[in-house]
Amino acid sequence: MFFHGLTRHRCLACRRVAHAESDCYVRSRKPLPGPAGSFRVLSSPPPIVARDHTRGVEFWADTERALDVTYGSRNWQAAAKYIDVFFEPGSLRYNTAVRRAGIKTGIYLDPNLCSGAFPIGPNRDAGPDCAILGNEAFYHKDGHPELPLTVSSGGGILQKWGNPEAKSLQVAAEAWARKIDREDGGYDLIQIDDASPPPEWWRQYWCWGIGTFSGDNYTCPGAEAKPPFTAAYSHRQWQIGEAALAAALHLPAIFNGLGGFTPSESEASIAPVVATAANVWGGMCENCFYANQGNAHNPFLWTGPILDANLTSLMRVIGAGRNAIVINDDRSDAVTRERALADMMLVYDPDHLYVAGRPCGTVSLIHACPEQALTFYAPRGAYPSAPSSVATSTGVYAREFAACYDRGKFVGPCAAVVNPNVYKSRPLPSLSRDYHHTLALHGTGPCDCYGDTGSVTFDGPPAPATLAKATGYVLFP
Repeated sequence: MFFHGLTRHRCLACRRVAHAESDCYVRSRKPLPGPAGSFRVLSSPPPIVARDHTRGVEFWADTERALDVTYGSRNWQAAAKYIDVFFEPGSLRYNTAVRRAGIKTGIYLDPNLCSGAFPIGPNRDAGPDCAILGNEAFYHKDGHPELPLTVSSGGGILQKWGNPEAKSLQVAAEAWARKIDREDGGYDLIQIDDASPPPEWWRQYWCWGIGTFSGDNYTCPGAEAKPPFTAAYSHRQWQIGEAALAAALHLPAIFNGLGGFTPSESEASIAPVVATAANVWGGMCENCFYANQGNAHNPFLWTGPILDANLTSLMRVIGAGRNAIVINDDRSDAVTRERALADMMLVYDPDHLYVAGRPCGTVSLIHACPEQALTFYAPRGAYPSAPSSVATSTGVYAREFAACYDRGKFVGPCAAVVNPNVYKSRPLPSLSRDYHHTLALHGTGPCDCYGDTGSVTFDGPPAPATLAKATGYVLFP
């Protein structure tokens, strides 16, 4: 994968609050009534029951003791105003308190880059524990089942590359999930991490057999393993295996792999699985549109082929009625967050897009960013199916919404404009109406609560007539 966070080992979490619908609710993929292709500019609220926030996701980061200093570990109703899914509470009391607030919770599994209580590079919190599995559970060198395909994505942890079609691996993953589900009082979802095939990790260092560690450095016992790997592996075989892995679980699956990319791909390999396979709730796009602090200097990660692959993957998933989670691991600066929001508006659907704002809410411990108070309805035209659906004549990507909301209150129309070109500036395209302001982000969270303060305003300067390379804006009248 072009960039990928370190593998998490039994961390993370996810939730949602039920949204009351009425007969007058207009789904986000439908434009407001009017002549074909028209786009009505509204000065008063349309007949829409709007959410009061873009659905949020939180990953385990704070102890019960830390929470008790702010809103309280038994008062998750405070967080439920902004957080809909939580990965992974990790204890019966914690999980019970989160779910009592109406927040969905998720179990963490990684049968793909599978670790365990190995003598070398152990991870004793792994789920499932792949140290107990036989050679058939992993991709291995042709003719040498004793030489599994191995890697280490960090932390001095050995990982064997799981073959998702292997029945023993599927059984082990489900057994571990049921164990955690039973111990912690019940979950709603199961995250399957590292859902990317070997080619999408093309910057990784693979080995045949078990290597050695020197600190975090991993060295192969012989020559480095290189594509095409093994006769057991093919792109289609891996996709079929991931679908079978999800089907073997007793709870709906979330695949973390929508950010996968190789130069030959137009979308992540897991995207078709997320969009079509049985027993799948959705997928995650880790650091998509944001990159992370370590890659903040690299605009190729949010432009060009990588941006198009991310957009295509999310459009496929959301267009199929499945859910997509975009994770912001550590980008707190307002410029990055507004550009990333503009990217997300290109794929936005209020029912199916979730955002994890991990660097925000660090005082209140409600980890959501101020812009998550915004929701967008009544888009112009049908839901996009590809980046070409949002491309304009100037090369800028754009998408307009007739009804935009802040904390559930109507604020008028808005639009997203994005220059996907990493080399050239592009003229601002002609839109359906004039927009005189850009979004301004303030503070550290979506509410003035429990030590955090934050808001969004619609009085930023106009967008430039020419968008600089790799930039994006959210526009208001």
